[in-house]
Amino acid sequence: MNTTLTISTLLGALILGGCKVPQSIKIDTTPSPSSIRVNGVYIGDSPTTWRSPDISGIEELDIIAERPGYNSARRVLVKDASGHFPERDMLILQPTESRSKDTGGGIIFNNPPGHNNVNQK
Repeated sequence: MNTTLTISTLLGALILGGCKVPQSIKIDTTPSPSSIRVNGVYIGDSPTTWRSPDISGIEELDIIAERPGYNSARRVLVKDASGHFPERDMLILQPTESRSKDTGGGIIFNNPPGHNNVNQK
């Protein structure tokens, strides 16, 4: 009877506890470095690696990259058929409107103050 109870307890622990599934994902950005958050938790500046000792209870990863002067980039990763996330991810941040017009020496205006683009005859 004790043997049956012990085997049942072990099987129950295995079924309820399941197997741990560790995984890591290398995350990079353009431009780099950028601040990286996974599921709302800051994990470092790119390039960086997100690691989990057990992904069995995680269905998706919400990755956000941020950098001053750029719009944030976001990607939601889901598991593939084997139950794993991709091993790498690359996020590309686009410059904000004012940054895209900044030449380092000033801002380029399409219509500089005091000028217009009306064709005069």
